[in-house]
Amino acid sequence: IVTLLQLLSSNDDDTSAPNNAETEEQKKPNAPRHQLDPTGSYIFVVNVHLEGHPLKWVTRWKQIKSTLDRIKFRCTELALDLTKVPVIICGDFNEGVKR
Repeated sequence: IVTLLQLLSSNDDDTSAPNNAETEEQKKPNAPRHQLDPTGSYIFVVNVHLEGHPLKWVTRWKQIKSTLDRIKFRCTELALDLTKVPVIICGDFNEGVKR
């Protein structure tokens, strides 16, 4: 699961109601569903459950690469600078049993 979150500072006015009014541009069939605040700070939070067998490191590598490619695609799609959006990857990496 790849989720993009907007970071809010303590100075943000959280008492105002969100603007849910759709613009004419947003009503078009191929228009993006969400518009990002160009002044906002964002972070990707990724939750993964990788293939479990310790000898399947190639499979796990491909799964992580696929996840990173998805993040790159979302940055391009949303016009975000890939080098400026932090990423947190968490979950079950199934690295194997250490004795």
